[in-house]
Amino acid sequence: MVWRAAPDPAPASRPIDPGPGLRRGAWLAVLAAAAALLAAGAEIWRFVLMLQGRTLVLDGTVVRASDMLVAAAGILAPLTALIALLYAVPVLTRTNAAAARRQGRAPSRSLREVAARVLIPVWNIYGAGQIVTEIDQLLPKPSPVNAADDAPAGRPPRASALTLCWWLAWVVSAVLVVVTLARGLGGSLQAIADTVELHIAVDLMAALVAGLGAAMFGRFRRLLAAPKNAFENWIVQPPAPTRPLPGDLTKVADSEAG
Repeated sequence: MVWRAAPDPAPASRPIDPGPGLRRGAWLAVLAAAAALLAAGAEIWRFVLMLQGRTLVLDGTVVRASDMLVAAAGILAPLTALIALLYAVPVLTRTNAAAARRQGRAPSRSLREVAARVLIPVWNIYGAGQIVTEIDQLLPKPSPVNAADDAPAGRPPRASALTLCWWLAWVVSAVLVVVTLARGLGGSLQAIADTVELHIAVDLMAALVAGLGAAMFGRFRRLLAAPKNAFENWIVQPPAPTRPLPGDLTKVADSEAG
């Protein structure tokens, strides 16, 4: 029998720092917010033209330009939002794992579980908020010295107001989308006007969701970069000696001799 040297064991894969991903995710959310604001502006312009068309004959070039802007923004806004959501799935997974490790725990959500809760329609109305609040509760808070803000024993810390506001805006945005789709089934002129108004509300709410998401990602990144406690990098000064040092006694003796 010929013995051969066993190959070296593969080194354990180091966890990926979610900080750069959170920064890029925040910029993607800002881009999605800008696209949603552009779509809202296009819809507002179209609504103004509809009001003017009741009493005036509109220029065909202006109407075509408005329709083109609405169509382009209607494609750009959902596309940027989808890209931001798809990119957020692995970033939130890594952030969840990093936050759990900071607490000495194992990650509670896999990539598949996070993707299901963020991307599957209807379920993601609750699931996305569940993911971000879990991460927020695991992350170290910047001021642990204030005992009044600590959670009671046995209870997880509360999520921040920013995370809860993002979840609320996310739910309201989903409700507005459903109402807009339902109202769009009507064929009357009033239904068309109502749909345009609802589209404006949907776009503005989408911009708010994306803006809050960018701020929330930035907060997660700052909390992960912070030390585990407020005194981790402090240097404690040694106490002053209670007896004279040998060098000091020599100086005193010399001064008395002089």
